[in-house]
Amino acid sequence: QSRLNETEIAQPVLFALQIALVALWQSWGVEPSALVGHSLGEVAAAHVAGALSLADAMRVVYHRSRLMQKGTGLGKMAAAELSLSEAEALLVPYTGRLAIAAINSPTSVVLSGETAALEEVLDRLQQQNIFTKLLPVNYAFHSPQMEPLQGELVAALQDLNPQPAAIRLFSTVTGQIIQGESLDANHWGRNIREPVRFAEAIAQLITEKHTLFLEISPHPILAGYISQCLRDSEQEGTILPSLRRQTEERGTMLRSLGALYTRGYPVDWRKLYPQGGRCVTLPTYPWQRSRYWVDGIGSPSNSSLSEPSTEAPQPAEEISWGLSRQDLLDAELGDRPSLITAFYANLLAKVMGVSAAQIDTPLLSLGLDSIMGVELYRQMESTLGVAIRLEEFPGLTASRFTTLVLEQLESPALDANSAQSVQASRIALSGVTVRPNNANNSSWVVCHHPRTQPKLRLFCFPYAGAGASIFRTWAEALPTEIEVCALQLPGREDRLGETPFTRIAPLIKTLVPIIQPYLDIPFTFFGHSMGALVSFELVRELRRQGCPTPLQLWVSALRAPQLPDLNLPLHRLPEPKFIEALQQLKGTPEGILQNADLMQLLSPTIRADLAIAENYIYSTQEPLPCPITAFGGEEDPIIRPDELAEWKAQTQSSFRLQMFPGNHFFLHHDRADVLKAIAEELTQPLSVKS
Repeated sequence: QSRLNETEIAQPVLFALQIALVALWQSWGVEPSALVGHSLGEVAAAHVAGALSLADAMRVVYHRSRLMQKGTGLGKMAAAELSLSEAEALLVPYTGRLAIAAINSPTSVVLSGETAALEEVLDRLQQQNIFTKLLPVNYAFHSPQMEPLQGELVAALQDLNPQPAAIRLFSTVTGQIIQGESLDANHWGRNIREPVRFAEAIAQLITEKHTLFLEISPHPILAGYISQCLRDSEQEGTILPSLRRQTEERGTMLRSLGALYTRGYPVDWRKLYPQGGRCVTLPTYPWQRSRYWVDGIGSPSNSSLSEPSTEAPQPAEEISWGLSRQDLLDAELGDRPSLITAFYANLLAKVMGVSAAQIDTPLLSLGLDSIMGVELYRQMESTLGVAIRLEEFPGLTASRFTTLVLEQLESPALDANSAQSVQASRIALSGVTVRPNNANNSSWVVCHHPRTQPKLRLFCFPYAGAGASIFRTWAEALPTEIEVCALQLPGREDRLGETPFTRIAPLIKTLVPIIQPYLDIPFTFFGHSMGALVSFELVRELRRQGCPTPLQLWVSALRAPQLPDLNLPLHRLPEPKFIEALQQLKGTPEGILQNADLMQLLSPTIRADLAIAENYIYSTQEPLPCPITAFGGEEDPIIRPDELAEWKAQTQSSFRLQMFPGNHFFLHHDRADVLKAIAEELTQPLSVKS
């Protein structure tokens, strides 16, 4: 029943909180040398800088929120991973209907305007696999819809009395340093209509060697954008929160105060501890954190001294999530979205302590960490039989989760507790007799859309760090007689807790018996980047052992194996450099790269996969009997077309090279063209091409 989601309430409350936080920091002796405020935050920044009195600042917030409330229900806003120039070009056909509401970083903008036009643009971006997020708001701030309100705000603030600023203030209206006297009624009119030039203001601060940032907000939602600006400027910096959602407030502030001190800020500890204290020397060795407490004799916890119990052990209490996959399948189509949303709310409440009012906030903003991510993944998989890609988790909301579940609902359910039942399900649905010689085959080979009587299997091998889910929708674009089977390596998705391989030889030896039961009909291999190397060596090992070999091998985004790799090995880089290298490849979403907890979870697997490729040693063997097609990206920064062309030396049959627009991960951006090219070759007669 709270009204905090209403603009006329939320803006004054946020302003009051920001002013109070600054006052608390100042009482501890922390004073800023420069200020920048994002949209509404510019009002608080203007007051802290001394340009607006508290009374004038409160008047700006009051009239600003009162008038902007009138825009409720007239439009929508959405975040998108686009540069400013890309966003401007995208919105040319929507002049007067859509606008760029904020430029938060060199690669992140917010779009705002008419709902129908915005949804049309988001559909286009999603088809290009560009990250978008429809914000959980029903207004269109910083768009043409604010123009009628802009004049009213200017009129209401005519008697403002701005003063020279005592602290340097960088405006997100202009993106530049601004004089306090300029913060008149016209400035605040521009503040609600024009885009928030946050990235430009931060870039100016970085140019002036400001690299230590303290965010004044209920949760550090701007920290990721500041990090992107620092990286774009090739600078290192620190961003500290004042508060963090779902975290004890004083503890958060004290941790940031300690971080300020360790980074050289002259903290005056007498402000915090006026009574003083006694300094002690800490031990020079790390804390062992071992427990040496001896439980008392006869204590119930001392099982060795307790009387044996005659009662049968009680099973652990089962957590009820209020929904099962079968419940969803039995429900009417129109009822399924609300059931999934209720399940998601229940799940977040029990795993993350999140209220129902927050379920349309991205998980990253709710304080997602690695432990929470694993538990959410496990419960989603075991309860509903769905596998949500970990790359989705930072931006996951109730609406996005509902969409993903509905997409997967018609697929066979996953069963994390029984590999054999998954295999039985796959056999029953496909009509194929399979005699696995490994009880865990089903965890290695994932078939999202089994065919009734497949005539051919396409095995897909993912790139470094990725899982089988990147091929989840491939079967939908291929002929019905083709069954797509994706390889799921240890250390990712539903096998996150398993140790990944770091060398190709033991991986190939393990894969041969795993894949053999699936080779009872003609098959082909497709591998991207590291997956291409694995598929190539697997074909060579299958030939060596006298097993069937594929009719066709597609190798994507990988130089010919006989060519030396002269690039710097990535898997041994220190974490900051490692993340920077991943950013340049543009294959890992920025939201994941900026989440330290998720990177702690995912980094070992990505490093292990890269080690497979970077430690690979080629051995000369007879060329393969199957045709080879090499795919490449025209904008790939690490694999050149001439390096792809050398794959022709690895086949006794035909060779073809095909290039696609895009970078190293063109198989996402140009998915339709890639699948069209594969389908054209697969539909030809299933015989070895000469």
